[in-house]
Amino acid sequence: MIELAATIVLLSVGLSATELPAPVESAFANMHTDLTCDYTRTLTNGDEVQVERFESSDGRWTLLEVDGEPPTKRRLKKYAGQTDQRAERQHPAAVDFANLGEPGSYALVEQDAQHAVYRFKPLAEDEDDEKIVHALVGRLTIDTESPRVVAFEVTNLETFSPAAVVTIHDMEQRVEFAPLAPGGVVVSRRMETRMEGRAFGLKKISDHRLISFDDFDCR
Repeated sequence: MIELAATIVLLSVGLSATELPAPVESAFANMHTDLTCDYTRTLTNGDEVQVERFESSDGRWTLLEVDGEPPTKRRLKKYAGQTDQRAERQHPAAVDFANLGEPGSYALVEQDAQHAVYRFKPLAEDEDDEKIVHALVGRLTIDTESPRVVAFEVTNLETFSPAAVVTIHDMEQRVEFAPLAPGGVVVSRRMETRMEGRAFGLKKISDHRLISFDDFDCR
């Protein structure tokens, strides 16, 4: 098992269950979590592209476009009823890296002159996470010169069931980060999720979503 191998590596270098490797700790410390930003969010879901704008002054979301056209009245009405979904979104400049992975599980697997890649065990935050976290593994890429987080991804090692009638065979989520300007504030710029599985053993589940964040105004 990959998790077991990672544990052996960590024990061999003397990391305690609460320690982060120094490069990881430095990269996390340089990621901003308290910024106030306006930004544009573009969701590509299958054949549809939806563009929204977030205004931090009043926490308001505005639907700007659907497939390159102004949204219809019917679409705007549907959008107005989805406030709870939008309230759960994480701000692209406020990623909680402390809850990304179990601190003692980060193990160096690749390194070059500028980047280092660590494998980690995703952290379960609630009972729902506990049902699936055993099947997942994460990879964190950091820029060791900055230092900052470049990207992290979570994939599955084995089939898992997030719900009684749902089985996921393949899952991958990748989040990429970049500075708004050279040497400047680092924010999430791209998040991609792929999922394949079955519901009730028969119905195919195939989901691919790409979210990009642009036009930031941070202060």
